[in-house]
Amino acid sequence: MGIACGGAGRELLRLAVLGLAGLSLAAGMPLTAVAAASSDCLDNLRPALLAGGFSGATDCGAADIEIKHIGNTSGLRQYDVYSYAYQRVGDAGTTAQNGTQQSGQSILIFEQGKYLGRYALQPSPGSIAPSPTLSINGSDVLLGLLPTSGTILRLDSDPPITAFLDDNVVQFGK
Repeated sequence: MGIACGGAGRELLRLAVLGLAGLSLAAGMPLTAVAAASSDCLDNLRPALLAGGFSGATDCGAADIEIKHIGNTSGLRQYDVYSYAYQRVGDAGTTAQNGTQQSGQSILIFEQGKYLGRYALQPSPGSIAPSPTLSINGSDVLLGLLPTSGTILRLDSDPPITAFLDDNVVQFGK
C-alpha cells in the first residue's frame, strides 16, 4: 500500500521519516528499521552515504538503484552490510555514452550508522551486472551459497584495503 500526498504532505512525511531514522540510530536500532517507511531508493541511507564520501549513483531518478540490507557481522567490530546495485542508460554527454547501459553491484560497509566504504564487484563475462547471493556468517560476508576461496570477505577487524572476491582483486573505496 502506498501513500500519495502533495508537496506539504510529502515534506511532513520526509521530516517524520528522518526523525524516525535519527531516533532509531540513537536507540541503536539497525538503519533498516526505518527503511520500510520510505519510498527513497537508498532506504534513507543517502545522508550517511554522502557524508561518508560515497562515489556511486545516488540519483534515484537517473538510475534504477536497489539497496538491500544483508545483515550485521559479529565479532570485535560489528558492521552493517548492504548490497547496492544500479543500472542506468546514459544520454550523450554523460558517463554512459550514446544510450549504452551501465550497471554494477557493490558491498557497502557501515559502522554505527556511518558509511565506511564499499567493494565494487566485477561483472561476470557476458553478464550485464554481477548478482551474487550475499549472506553473513559471523564476521564473514559470503558471496554465493558455499564458502570457497574467493567468496569470503572477512570483517573481523578493519575492512581490508584489498580483497579477493569472485575471482577478482577489489579495492575498498568510497
